[in-house]
Amino acid sequence: MKHIKIFAALALLLAASCSKDDNTVKISEITLDKTSVKLTVGETYIIWAEIIPENATDQALTWSSSNETVATVSDAGKVTAVEIGNSVITVASGTVKAVCSVTVEPDIYVGGYERNVIPVIWKNGKAKRLVYNYFEVRSVYVSGNDVYAAGDDSHIIRLWKNGEEQEFTNETQYTYARSVYVSDGDVYIAGQRGESAVPNAATLWKNGVAKRISSANGNDACAFSVFVSGSDVYVAGNEWKTGFINYVAILWKNGIAQNLTDGTKHANALSVYVSGSDVYAGGYEKSAANYGSPSIAKLWKNGAVQNLTDGTKDAIIRSVYVSDGDVYAAGYEKNEDGKRVAKLWKNGVAQNLTDGTKGAEVYSVCVFEGDVYASGYEENDAGHFVAKLWKNGEEYELAIDDYTRSSVAYSVFVKRKD
Repeated sequence: MKHIKIFAALALLLAASCSKDDNTVKISEITLDKTSVKLTVGETYIIWAEIIPENATDQALTWSSSNETVATVSDAGKVTAVEIGNSVITVASGTVKAVCSVTVEPDIYVGGYERNVIPVIWKNGKAKRLVYNYFEVRSVYVSGNDVYAAGDDSHIIRLWKNGEEQEFTNETQYTYARSVYVSDGDVYIAGQRGESAVPNAATLWKNGVAKRISSANGNDACAFSVFVSGSDVYVAGNEWKTGFINYVAILWKNGIAQNLTDGTKHANALSVYVSGSDVYAGGYEKSAANYGSPSIAKLWKNGAVQNLTDGTKDAIIRSVYVSDGDVYAAGYEKNEDGKRVAKLWKNGVAQNLTDGTKGAEVYSVCVFEGDVYASGYEENDAGHFVAKLWKNGEEYELAIDDYTRSSVAYSVFVKRKD
């Protein structure tokens, strides 16, 4: 009788155990609000996880990062970007898992305009509009945590720092800004200045003080790009020199001019970049003395020229950048239909960024940790310019709220957040 009672008790315990197991609802799936996230250093993002079924008995989840030097994650799914790179965030319940790829990027600054006339700086694709209308941000430079933007408004040079206009110069003449560079706290702007003896003189401003760098004999000239290397200041541009029948592409070093072309054909140097002891300039020269002839995209290294196009179709280099020994040039070349195709050259080899069905150009190129960024525009179906940013040949989204009016991205600057 005693044995029967023991067996009965065991049976009751077994039945209770089975009943408890039968009532356990396990998680069968985890879904996330995003499977990929892009952040910059210091930014955070909360990944929302949904469990299926909702009435799972044990709803506890574990979170982990494959690379905590790049991104960490809390027990609540809050991701914090630590350093530039890639990581995979995994959320799990036993063997059931879901993952989200996290890319931590540098800060990407793009300057230009939108709605035909409104100056704008895009930071990581988001637009910050400056106060003035009828003004274009022609150049952007980031020094430390300060963002400088240069352009002109109603023919008066403007400089902005962190979105606020600076008292840079009290010019009363017509002035135009084309490039800004900051070195050791000094702010340099290259552009044009109207003078009594000449409509436009190539001019370099340093901390608001103008210095004419083109000839003093009244020739028309413009400075398009400035680069500072140590104590040397390089400026690229052009000038209509006495005795020449066309504009000459010029490179100035500390105010001393070097002719890059002989003046027999119209030419211009639009960009300068210094890498070590090598000085690069990009621009164009007409293929014939006739001003209407196609332009040849040109790259100069220490004064020696390399033709990047053959002159059968119009082409221009607007920007040059050097990284790890590789030389990048960006601009456009027209196709057989006469459309401008946005182009990027790497060590002389061309890559099309657009398909040529609509007009497009690249105005600026820069390289950061192996990634190549280019900014410019492409026309839409209505013929309006649409500001564009490309990263490694793929479009990178810029926030634009009005596609019925034109926008252009003139300058791109990429920087690790301090």
